[in-house]
Amino acid sequence: MSTSTLLPPASATVPASGVELPSVSFFGRTLAEYAQFFALDPATLRGRAVLDVAAGPASFTAEACKLGVDAVAVDPLYGCPATTLATHVQLDYAKMFEQM
Repeated sequence: MSTSTLLPPASATVPASGVELPSVSFFGRTLAEYAQFFALDPATLRGRAVLDVAAGPASFTAEACKLGVDAVAVDPLYGCPATTLATHVQLDYAKMFEQM
């Protein structure tokens, strides 16, 4: 099964890392990664509402909720069956590892 059967291709650009994923990838991040990427202090989010759009399989929302953040994750892929998502992740990882 190719990735294109799971999702329509997105416009692709090659990032500085040189890894090319010509479709939407189902990939997520942790609270610590978001904090580092966006220079966030998670404590300042406590009691505030946060929407993680295109969240993928990120643990961010669960971790943020444990800290008292009113966090919600949304992703259009959440409507897919778990088996489809698992296949999608396997294909994405295979593509990334081929390029490393």
